[in-house]
Amino acid sequence: MKNIFDIYNNKKIILIFLFILNFYSNSTYAVKASGVLVAAKESRIQKVSIIEVRKIFIGLPASEPSGIRQPVINHSDNEVYQIFLKKVLRMTDKGYKRKLIKRIFRQGSEKIKTIYKKDELLEYLRENPDDVSFMSKENADNTAGIKVIQQLW
Repeated sequence: MKNIFDIYNNKKIILIFLFILNFYSNSTYAVKASGVLVAAKESRIQKVSIIEVRKIFIGLPASEPSGIRQPVINHSDNEVYQIFLKKVLRMTDKGYKRKLIKRIFRQGSEKIKTIYKKDELLEYLRENPDDVSFMSKENADNTAGIKVIQQLW
């Protein structure tokens, strides 16, 4: 009987070890080191709180001192978009879309612009200097005409 219990305990330890190993190996946060809030170089926008960023990206109006006119969803890099949803908005893609649709139909909010190509995003931000978006820090550092407002994650 003693051997049966030893095998059972060993299986429990192995299962716990495999669970922990699986948890750390599937981390999506380790892919892109950091993300930043960006605007055009000519923008007058200064650093804003993370709460303010959440508010504007779910369709609530920005506070006057922030100077932000509208947010723009950067969908040119799906990995960064997913991390933005998880780390900044704390939502899934499906939950975020549902929240935006509810806000549009219940309160008459404007739809938040979504851009799927990096070049279009850069052109849009240059034409609308008081609008903001997000991207990886590495991408922002290598892009001319863009100003990093603050680090988001």
